[in-house]
Amino acid sequence: MRRLTRSVIAFVLCAALLSFAACEVMTAAKSDGVDGIGESAAENIAESADASASYDDPDINEQQGISGKTIDLMAGFTPSGAVSVAVGEAFTKAYNSFATKLFKKLYCGDNELISPLSVELALAMTTNGAKNDTLTQMQNVLFDGADIKDFNAYFKAYVSSFAGAKYPKLKTANSIWFKDHPSLTVSDAFLQTNADYYGAGAYKAPFDNGTLNDINGWVKENTEGMIEKILDRISAYAVMYLVNTVYFEADWVNEFNPSYKDTFTKESGEELTIDMMGCELYSYLENDFATGFRKAYKGNRFVFAAMLPKEGVSMATAVESLSEETLKDFFDSNKSERTRVKMPKFKLDYDVEMGEYLAALGMTDAFDMALADFSGMATYSGANIYIGHVIHKTAIEVNEYGTKAAAATVVEPRAGSAGPTQDEPHYVYLDRPFLYFLLDTETDTPLFMGAYNG
Repeated sequence: MRRLTRSVIAFVLCAALLSFAACEVMTAAKSDGVDGIGESAAENIAESADASASYDDPDINEQQGISGKTIDLMAGFTPSGAVSVAVGEAFTKAYNSFATKLFKKLYCGDNELISPLSVELALAMTTNGAKNDTLTQMQNVLFDGADIKDFNAYFKAYVSSFAGAKYPKLKTANSIWFKDHPSLTVSDAFLQTNADYYGAGAYKAPFDNGTLNDINGWVKENTEGMIEKILDRISAYAVMYLVNTVYFEADWVNEFNPSYKDTFTKESGEELTIDMMGCELYSYLENDFATGFRKAYKGNRFVFAAMLPKEGVSMATAVESLSEETLKDFFDSNKSERTRVKMPKFKLDYDVEMGEYLAALGMTDAFDMALADFSGMATYSGANIYIGHVIHKTAIEVNEYGTKAAAATVVEPRAGSAGPTQDEPHYVYLDRPFLYFLLDTETDTPLFMGAYNG
């Protein structure tokens, strides 16, 4: 068996009248409706949409592929061969700064799991349609104030760096879905930019039950069936969806020993009997708050990095300590020293509505019915386009088995050298709550980051 991770994120952009206040906007975003909109305006926006569409409908579940009503808008667009740039320190700092800030906002002591890459890619596509203060706020939150044009080039280079690699199996996919309505006019420049840098598909659809099936089917296909749906229904007020998926599948370079039953102690003191895995490796991480290790996947570029809070340090304190600087210091502390580890064998799913957390980081106008400016993306006659929802779903499976490697890695060089002289090994036992990262060692950026609280 392999360790599997998969993630999908979708953005729902809704049309709303310019005259409504921020409080009404937030209500609309959370309730999937637009309370207080006049009848004629609401009917105009919702025309031809089936507000009660549900993917649980058995007739919808039987459908496969793209429905006949959906039109591929990219048929007339050819990627221009946009220039990418070398991914360096500026990319890593901005990426990790956003990732840690977002994780700190949403952490509440559960088994949280996010893919910063998935969130960044979907938001970057969206940023290409933002203007004025909306654009400034998004660039400040996502890219430390850098221009979206720079990060378009960074993301193109980054995704290209692992595309087609034999190990691991890592792929991203992007799509944009527009409502087929005479009031909606989509910018050709927006479509071209996202085709050039993100390879995004774009579709015009009636936003009915068939469209719901098309979007969920696209997600299922691009996560190889591991996430079956991102939407339960299509809102009557939705005019656009931007969807990103990230899929990762890899074997360990060196497998864990067979799993066994052991005790995991939650922060409350509650003891759980779980499947635990153990091994010995040559990697040890440490900072003021935590210890940890890195365990490599086949291909050597990606590793599983664990961060275990030291005795007396709570998970909340460890999470609050996360920043671009502390991540860098922790990952850079790696020493090739003998370490005995054990960790849970686990499988979990996680989903979160991210809108409120992104707004709390400073991306407020994008969610404001009156203030949002996505005129570089599309226009809707008589109404303004704003972000109504940011939906993020992830899943992970970690077990003891992997494909045996013919040679050791820098992180785990047991097959190649005896390692440094060491009287006693380090012990990192993940038998209480911990943080973990699926880390790209070339950029020191996490594809996924999560918390395991039992």
